[in-house]
Amino acid sequence: MLLKFSLTLLFIFIYISTSTPLACKNRILELHTAKCSAVRQPLSLTPNDQHFKLQKNLQIANAARLWEGVFMQQKPIRVAVIDSGIAPGHYDLKNRVLAGYNVLDKSSNVQDGTGHGTKVSGIIAAEHNNSLGISGVAGPFDVKILPIKVIDEGMQTTLAENIAAAVNYAILQGVDVINISYGGLQYSSTEHNAIKNAVANGIVVVAPSGNDYSHNTYYPAAYDEVISVGSHEEDFSISSFTSVNPGLDILAPGFAIRTTEPPDGISNPNSTFGSSFAAAFVSGICSIIKAICPSLSPSQIKEILKSTAITNSTRHLCVDSLSAIKSAANISYPAEIELEYDNMRLSAGYEKFSIKAIVSGNPDHVIWHKNSDYVYACSGEEFSFSGATLKESGFVRGKLPFLENSDQCSYTYFPSNLVTSLDNGLWRVDVENGFLLENFDPNHTSYTIISHFADEIPQIRPRIGRDITFGEKYPKQVGDTYKITVMDSQGNRRTYFFEIKPPQNTVSTTATVQNNTADFILNYYFKENVPTILHMICAVYEPNQDTLIKLKYVSVFPAEGTGTYKESLEVPPNAKVKAIILKDIENLVPY
Repeated sequence: MLLKFSLTLLFIFIYISTSTPLACKNRILELHTAKCSAVRQPLSLTPNDQHFKLQKNLQIANAARLWEGVFMQQKPIRVAVIDSGIAPGHYDLKNRVLAGYNVLDKSSNVQDGTGHGTKVSGIIAAEHNNSLGISGVAGPFDVKILPIKVIDEGMQTTLAENIAAAVNYAILQGVDVINISYGGLQYSSTEHNAIKNAVANGIVVVAPSGNDYSHNTYYPAAYDEVISVGSHEEDFSISSFTSVNPGLDILAPGFAIRTTEPPDGISNPNSTFGSSFAAAFVSGICSIIKAICPSLSPSQIKEILKSTAITNSTRHLCVDSLSAIKSAANISYPAEIELEYDNMRLSAGYEKFSIKAIVSGNPDHVIWHKNSDYVYACSGEEFSFSGATLKESGFVRGKLPFLENSDQCSYTYFPSNLVTSLDNGLWRVDVENGFLLENFDPNHTSYTIISHFADEIPQIRPRIGRDITFGEKYPKQVGDTYKITVMDSQGNRRTYFFEIKPPQNTVSTTATVQNNTADFILNYYFKENVPTILHMICAVYEPNQDTLIKLKYVSVFPAEGTGTYKESLEVPPNAKVKAIILKDIENLVPY
């Protein structure tokens, strides 16, 4: 039986889906228990490939979003391209090609005689981020091409028996996806049985619907087990050359294609179009899905592609790559991310800090960006970065795969000539639009701040010493807790908590001794019902003998708002002090 070829690439429209196939449930549970034992090497998800920004299909698909799933890859993927061979030395393919097979002469010679197989292979898996050429749909995923040659130079047809032999060879090689870019009008039981066997072995089979501007049915695309792909245009209308028949499953972009061309070139987008290239793009999407969730069956993947697709004006389904991959990855929504710090300040000599991501919902993978340049990921919570002193400022962003939401923590490096010990690392806290109830002591870690306004968060300015870094987590509203963590260059850290309370009648005292002088401080804030008088008793005592050394009674007449009163007494060495406030002096009732 003779088979006719056609060619096409895919454009994808982004659409969010919440479907969660059961086949991936166990994998997701395993990820939840995973630790951040390995941080991946820096990887730019937006590649530097020469023609990437001109690849309309990848731009419409927002490919960098698709590729965020690379950190979820569970296994390497092999895609068999049953075609005219490949240019194995092409700079965009040489690192992506496995040793192939020539069905026609039973050899390993798979040199491409027509260029078609090279173009299809490039669409699926051209090398990502190598500063050359294009990027394939698979991008940074570990996807390799197994070229199987079924057509010689100068030929445009092959036999169905050759396709069947190629499929059987691909099964023996353990491939995950088979892309067949040829088709014919006659049914072949030999070919069909080979494809049935491939699907029974968990292999996804993709083929083009045809390019003859007709309603003719083409095989192998018409077999129920195969994903039959036609081409759509930039506006998602069906391409005029696409064969529309009852077996057509889905459309994918197949116009203005830039892809690899023998021996080491890039194709002319004005003359490269067809449903074969649309099928190649779908094969690339299927390879990503299989990489993330190998347990999904071909029928499940086919159903995911169709159930997450968008419908164009003529009621044809158009592939929605992002929705399909999210559905396969079994990501439930909504999911949110929050970083432990909003801001970090790094002082002289300090080069490393760690940030913790707090994720609500699924997934538990976090993608980390540093200064927009690099991307890291792990299945745990913390991200450490070094070399902060190389720049005056920058940021670290935490992001969840496939989602828009992210959280960012900025960092600033500045020199300092202050103290060096961690005990004095946070040596002062200045507060605006509020006040600290207690005097600040670097060794005391819990404080209360009274806000001057119920709907305005006080501004807190920490002051730190040399070689100390700190991170700040700002409260979102009055009532939350403001958190500061200080760390020295040896990794020692201490966290301070400041509870932000709304304006309310508040009275507090502190009593400290320094250089034989006792300071008794009364702080108050009265919003309403201001008392006429406050009674402060200042006690100085010798603790071992419980002997009272001094006792002084002080009357304080408060006014509305914030006020402070200080009383100082000379005290002997090693004396202890205490301040007590009474609201009823006659009955000794404490405030």
